[in-house]
Amino acid sequence: MQNGNNEEKKHFAYEWAFYEISIFKKGITNEEVDLILSQFPYESLSIMETHYLSKGCFIEENYILNNIEALDAIPVKIVHGKDDTICPVSAAIELNFRLKNCELYVVEGGHSDSEPEIEAKLIEIVNEMY
Repeated sequence: MQNGNNEEKKHFAYEWAFYEISIFKKGITNEEVDLILSQFPYESLSIMETHYLSKGCFIEENYILNNIEALDAIPVKIVHGKDDTICPVSAAIELNFRLKNCELYVVEGGHSDSEPEIEAKLIEIVNEMY
């Protein structure tokens, strides 16, 4: 994405973004992915994501789990799509298990907060809080 000619850079940035978007939402079609990618400058997304991932997202391995006690007094609610292919549900289950003041909701969906059950649960939680 940062080497080669402009056509090669664009090709690899597109392929990265296509893959990312294609696993973001459960059941998304190739046509929907193409439409989404036509609506924003995906090159910057691709370059930024690969940079962050190559640096371990600038956080040491298991940082949150190793410092979980800092969250003990904070009420936490986790809404997680059961078919999320980006963040495995097992990570949410482990986090819920280790947090003292946590509620976990595993609902139908993937990674996107715009999936119907995820969005509905988030709205429900916010409405209950306020």
